[in-house]
Amino acid sequence: DENEREFRIRLETTLRERRDVEMAKMRDKYASRLATLDDRVRRAEHAVQREQQQSSESKMQTGVSVAATIFGALLGRKAMSASTLGRATTAARGMGRMGREAQDIARAEAELSAVKAKRDELTQTLDRELQAIAAQWDAREEPLERVIVKPKRGGVSVQLVSLVWLPND
Repeated sequence: DENEREFRIRLETTLRERRDVEMAKMRDKYASRLATLDDRVRRAEHAVQREQQQSSESKMQTGVSVAATIFGALLGRKAMSASTLGRATTAARGMGRMGREAQDIARAEAELSAVKAKRDELTQTLDRELQAIAAQWDAREEPLERVIVKPKRGGVSVQLVSLVWLPND
């Protein structure tokens, strides 16, 4: 004895509950992989910051070394002494170290972008699967067909027969 609107509301509530259970299962299925990738992203970001800091320190040391070499050559008594030559080789090594640090930064940034791409791909896969589940459990556009069920003699069970007397006033 319920009308179509009430039946649809009851049906949608039941389907929504089942859909939510399925979506929770899907999220749980992907949760560990997403957590792992989030951790890898965090570590890769930390590595990029560390490499940038090391590069900055290397640039500072190389700059100081080059400046000391130039000032030593210009202001010292001998332009090409052993100490000036030693400082120049130290400055040259520092320039090589700066190049390696720049390569380390590029490598760390490439690793970070690769991990972020994997995480984004996994997130998109999860979103697609969640949308598929939502579409599967959507009954708003389902056509309803009325079926009248007539009782059959074998399908009716009489539980109680009683007589009621109501006085007329």
